[in-house]
Amino acid sequence: LVETEVLEKTPVVSDTVVQQEELEILADAVRELSERCREVVLLRYLEGLSYKEIAVRLGVSPETVKTHLATGMRRCAAHFAARGLLKPSASKEASSA
Repeated sequence: LVETEVLEKTPVVSDTVVQQEELEILADAVRELSERCREVVLLRYLEGLSYKEIAVRLGVSPETVKTHLATGMRRCAAHFAARGLLKPSASKEASSA
């Protein structure tokens, strides 16, 4: 019984490999961002800072932080979509029709 529980909780090797590949693709996407955009994204999602905290730290307005985050997320999404990990947004599909 204990052995069965351990096996159920142990990730399947293929799942682990897929997760590792997805993390590498995410890291590539973040590396491709401009320096400032990358810095804003990392401060927000790795350090958990608010827009205002990021703005103070970088000496920019919260609106600039918002713009960099939107740009970063859009570029990361495009990076994922180009690799088949994310469907293109409905607005892009509509504009290409």
